[in-house]
Amino acid sequence: MARKTYVYLKDETASKLQAAAAETSWKEQEIIQELIEYFLDIWLAGERAKMEGFRQMVGQMEVKGKKR
Repeated sequence: MARKTYVYLKDETASKLQAAAAETSWKEQEIIQELIEYFLDIWLAGERAKMEGFRQMVGQMEVKGKKR
């Protein structure tokens, strides 16, 4: 699970988080991990919404082009 999360972060940021997590208790690590995943999910949802909007815009352009 942790590897999946860190894939989306810069290496420097990921290593800082791992170093900080090493100094915390297991429960604190779990909470930090959940927070990171929560914010990444929000960010990814925003990126997906942008892509869907782009796809719809391109689709509308294609439909308008075929009507002419």
